[in-house]
Amino acid sequence: LLVTCSSGSLNINRHMVVRGLAVSFGDYETEEGEAKAARRGLWGGEFVVPSEWRNRLRTEGTHEEPHFSSFFQGLFVVE
Repeated sequence: LLVTCSSGSLNINRHMVVRGLAVSFGDYETEEGEAKAARRGLWGGEFVVPSEWRNRLRTEGTHEEPHFSSFFQGLFVVE
């Protein structure tokens, strides 16, 4: 289930994808491509889309810690 969140005329889903704060899921592929090209948010460093990371985990049977992009370094304590 995917819902669209809005505030007045602002489409929050699109807004987050454009700024690199969310990945597209079914919609907003163009916006995600623009965010990737501009290296915004998640795309500013190393980032693996969660579904790809889970698939790798299943097929390779290995567990590697997720890498935080430089965008998130200031938001979370990474040890």
